[in-house]
Amino acid sequence: MLELTFAEFIKSGDLDRHIRKLMKIYLQRRDLFCKLLKEELGGYFQFNIPKGGMAIWGYLNKEYSWYEVSKEARKYQLEIGEWQRYDLANKKHNAIRIGFSSYNEEEIKLLVDKLKQTFKSIKKVLIKHF
Repeated sequence: MLELTFAEFIKSGDLDRHIRKLMKIYLQRRDLFCKLLKEELGGYFQFNIPKGGMAIWGYLNKEYSWYEVSKEARKYQLEIGEWQRYDLANKKHNAIRIGFSSYNEEEIKLLVDKLKQTFKSIKKVLIKHF
């Protein structure tokens, strides 16, 4: 029954319409996320705007580490996650994958704001040490 229902969903064109709708939503989310990252956090890490997919690869500037960022981010109720899994070969590339597709516009703004607070806080600590 499930296969027949899904076959009808495909034949009717509903699947294609659904995919087009999702692609539009994900494109808007990507554009907003990348715009805010560039404007608000461009001095802390670099990234390329992906042509496809639902995440970016963020390359942290060498003066920072994801260890520091993840530790400080918790103060702002932001969980970076298992950042170590992105460098299992221990190449010290300082990059992680950051997804945007599951967040709505307000959540994206909040995420970028929390990241900005995190980096500002770390920067203050670095300045105090010099």
